[in-house]
Amino acid sequence: MSPRTLTIHADQLEYTSEGLRTPEGLPLEVGAHNELVLERPVLAPAVPLGRGGFGHDSAFPSPAALFGLLHPTLQPLLEPDARPIYQLYGHAQSSGTEAHNKALSERRAEVVLAMLTGDPAPLDAVAQQEGWGSREHQAMLRMLHCDPGPLDGEPGPLTTAAVRDFQEDYLDGIFHRHADAEPRDPTLVPDGECGPLTAAALIDAYVHACSPLVAPEQLHPTHPAVGCSEFNPLLGEDADAPANRRVALVVHRSLPAYHDRAPCLEGDHTACPVDGEQQRCLWYRSHVDEPERSPHVHIDLRWLPLAGGRRVLLSAITSLADGDAVDFQVFRSGPVDGPDDVSADNLDAPLSETLPGIVRLGVAQVIWELPDGFDPFDFDDWYPALAYDDIVANPQLAWSSANRLRPPVFRVRGGGADALSEPPGQQLHRLRLEFEDGAHAREGRVGWGVDNYGRTVHIGLEGRRARASGRAIDERARVMYFEPLHYRPVPRKKVP
Repeated sequence: MSPRTLTIHADQLEYTSEGLRTPEGLPLEVGAHNELVLERPVLAPAVPLGRGGFGHDSAFPSPAALFGLLHPTLQPLLEPDARPIYQLYGHAQSSGTEAHNKALSERRAEVVLAMLTGDPAPLDAVAQQEGWGSREHQAMLRMLHCDPGPLDGEPGPLTTAAVRDFQEDYLDGIFHRHADAEPRDPTLVPDGECGPLTAAALIDAYVHACSPLVAPEQLHPTHPAVGCSEFNPLLGEDADAPANRRVALVVHRSLPAYHDRAPCLEGDHTACPVDGEQQRCLWYRSHVDEPERSPHVHIDLRWLPLAGGRRVLLSAITSLADGDAVDFQVFRSGPVDGPDDVSADNLDAPLSETLPGIVRLGVAQVIWELPDGFDPFDFDDWYPALAYDDIVANPQLAWSSANRLRPPVFRVRGGGADALSEPPGQQLHRLRLEFEDGAHAREGRVGWGVDNYGRTVHIGLEGRRARASGRAIDERARVMYFEPLHYRPVPRKKVP
């Protein structure tokens, strides 16, 4: 008998709970040795987004749910020059019905797709459907560097101040600088109230500030966002584990063959070809290579004084899920000249005990009760003496390295990751300088400040609409002390 080989790609077959099935009979030849060669699909790597970063029964894309888009170690998979094709699979834990979890996982995939492409409309719709409120608003404010204090969902002066900061930054276009877009509500009033217009602006800013702005042609053409219900728990996790509240960003190096043959149907969990394996969907585990574990990260560590003057909120954006263990500790740093000198090998005696923190919607926080006789915001405690005459004469002058700083810093630990903060300081773009002559701020005005490593910085100011004030235009740096260049500063006390 002469051999006869039939080659067929698996995606030409039907994926069912019983396995692969031919949609119609195969043309076998009588009197020949028929050999069937099954070509398997190539597994595509997946970037894990928010393992547990979504709240229970929620599609709100918390900062923890966005780390796959933000973490630098994952950026090579998002490299636009390689022209990859992106696809999103949403997942849920098994605490609801399969139909309920199918709809929930679809919403999660849709909102991350919106974040990926920079489209706020789907988030608007899901926010209305799920009733996002004060806690979600506070999480977005914190991610946008407008610190609302504890993420407790409660109104208060810190949240009001954060909303006002956000409104002013929004009108200044801070959140749209890297996008070809304008703020969609230029009539917003900076009143500190998070009404419907501000809530919509907050979503608009959140999307544009966090999005990598993936082009539409880089999305999977037939199944860009899919909901997998509870059928694909992480390997090594129970089906009801919170870590399964996630989205997997699948990166195809090129458009897969037979991509349109996927059995996934929107709103229909019965179409999923599930069996008795841990990852129950035969299609998903045949196409997606999702790692069992991913590294945790803590970023954007911040200090915030609370009312009363003897308590400080320490916080960090984190990839940890709600309920994960995290702790804080405050130290006096060893001598530093700049951020490169802040390290775990350059810490002096601790200023606090280990402080157990709480993680809420991707923000780790703890309140530190200050010890007697110490205030991290009393800069004279750790600043060197200022040579004001020299600084006013030469704003570029750096501090003398003979008088190095030993500022306070705090450390965050949890999930196998740890990070150190910078010393306390204010963001430059948050500072408003009222000019003594009462004139409107004009282009070309400048100021000088002392950054939180004691270095003199030369600050350009940008005028704000019809107000006698200037706004520093670099939102990345922080300062402890700020003066207009052409007004002589009042000398402060010397450090012994």
